[in-house]
Amino acid sequence: MKVLVSAYACAPNRGSEPSIGWHFATQVARLHETWVLTSSENEDAIRRATLDGGIAGTMNFVFLEPFGWTLDLPTRRRPIPLAANIHYYAWQAFAFAKARSLHERLAFDIVHHVTFGRYYSPSLLSLLPTPFIWGPVGGGESAPIAFWTGLGLRGVTYETFRALARSLGGWDPFVRTTARRSAVATATTPETAARLRKVGARNVHLMSASGVSEEDFLRGHPSAPAPDDEAPFFLAVARLVPWKGIHLALRAFALADLPGVTFRIVGTGADRPRLERLARRLGIEDRVGFTGELGRNQVRSLLRDCLALVHPSLHDSGSTVCLEAMAAGKPVICLAVGGPATQVTSDTGFSIFAVTPRQSVRGIADALTRVAGDEALRATLGRNARHRVRDLFTWDQRGRELSRLYEHASKVTRQAGDGDPCVY
Repeated sequence: MKVLVSAYACAPNRGSEPSIGWHFATQVARLHETWVLTSSENEDAIRRATLDGGIAGTMNFVFLEPFGWTLDLPTRRRPIPLAANIHYYAWQAFAFAKARSLHERLAFDIVHHVTFGRYYSPSLLSLLPTPFIWGPVGGGESAPIAFWTGLGLRGVTYETFRALARSLGGWDPFVRTTARRSAVATATTPETAARLRKVGARNVHLMSASGVSEEDFLRGHPSAPAPDDEAPFFLAVARLVPWKGIHLALRAFALADLPGVTFRIVGTGADRPRLERLARRLGIEDRVGFTGELGRNQVRSLLRDCLALVHPSLHDSGSTVCLEAMAAGKPVICLAVGGPATQVTSDTGFSIFAVTPRQSVRGIADALTRVAGDEALRATLGRNARHRVRDLFTWDQRGRELSRLYEHASKVTRQAGDGDPCVY
């Protein structure tokens, strides 16, 4: 097929949205003729990858900037700012004009919007007269209201503005048009799927936006046991912001009270001082280490050596670090909300129901105790985790899933006929 990919954020070796855009575009290009519309901010990184050879050489990139306005795209280390949202809307208008010109010349079989991956941000490429796929998009996940009291003023303010943005986005006519004109809308979680249907999407599928490369999967094979003189440790890898739930993990670690076991927290963020104060109040500061941000190889090494990854996020749409831990043969302890709940099963870790903070902390503490005290259980869960990643969450698997999705979208569109081009 001839496929046009809209990936506003798309770059190799970057986190979050740029990484998702890059991986999806390269997977499409493995099996189809691919054109990628993206921001000019990504041009240098993409051209370096193209010069290095590989799949990037088979893609046709079109770099666009509205009014010549370049903007540094957000990475996983900071949230999407207001300027990026304004830039995104302007970029969409330019992308639609360019896409229409390309479609007149090339006659695309599929148009696929990948990033931004939020259900409340539209894609004007849905207006093209060809089957349109939206997503995978997320953002429909919410921190349970009972947990807001533990987020602090900064966290409550963030959740309030996030809820407002989603509410306004749900009434955006362009968002509703994007939903109605989608041959297939893909959601990262059941929560987002429900919101997609609410804004008008008729044909909604679940698809993860996270993945692990075959190389990373092989590199993640469990290493030899850590030296006997090194204390066993649990690991958290996350931006230190309230909704990542690290405060819940600290309370659970204190409640579990595991002699000789430590807890390492990798990441940076504005919530670190509050978390350090909490560790002191809980009397566990001597067993909790805040490492700051580490390189990928250092994180991989910690994932291979830890007892388990602790990831009690309150509204992740997906989590690459959970998959990396599973690929390393480690159990994951998470909350049963959002993307991690679709990745972690009872065979691969512990997914704790998020009813109240006290109940969740107790559930996490019980999981920590079981993992620390049962080597056979750790081995079984870790082995199952690797199998689950291999079967469902490698990027090659995602590419095959996309091809099936494209065939399905084409079929759905043909069945709809020419009389009703906006509803599939």
